[in-house]
Amino acid sequence: MMIRIKYSTEDIMAISAFEKLAKVKVVDYINAGDTMYFLVDTPSVASIIGKNGSKIREIEKVMGKRVKVFKYSKDLNQFIKNLLLVDIKDTKVLKNDGKIIVKVKIEKKYRPLLVGREGKNIKTVREFLRRWFKVHDIKLE
Repeated sequence: MMIRIKYSTEDIMAISAFEKLAKVKVVDYINAGDTMYFLVDTPSVASIIGKNGSKIREIEKVMGKRVKVFKYSKDLNQFIKNLLLVDIKDTKVLKNDGKIIVKVKIEKKYRPLLVGREGKNIKTVREFLRRWFKVHDIKLE
C-alpha cells in the first residue's frame, strides 16, 4: 500500500544505524532536520525507548539528533493512534472528490504537542499517512 520512496545515502545509513542500535526493522523514515522519525514494525516500541527513556537517549546520542519512533499498523485507525500518541476521542475518515481526509477529535490541551514547533510534528504525521494510506490531510478537532 505504501508509495515508493527514494532515500538518500545519508538516509539509508541512518536507517541501518538505527536498526542495529534498536534491534528492530524500520518500515519508513523521515528526516526532519533536527529530528529523525522512524516507523517500525515491532510488537512493542517500549523496548526501543528503554527504562526511563535510557535506550532512546543513547540512540539519540549516537545519531546526533532527536529520535521519534512510531509503531506501524496495517489498520488506518490504529496507525493514527500510534502516530498521535495521545488519547483520541473520535476518528472519522471522509472521502471527498477521491481525496481521503481524516478528522481526529482530541482534547485541546494535546493540540500544541501534536502540531509541534512550526507544525513539524503534524507535517510528519501527514506525510506518513500520505505514504501508507494515501490520506490527503488530517484535521485536528
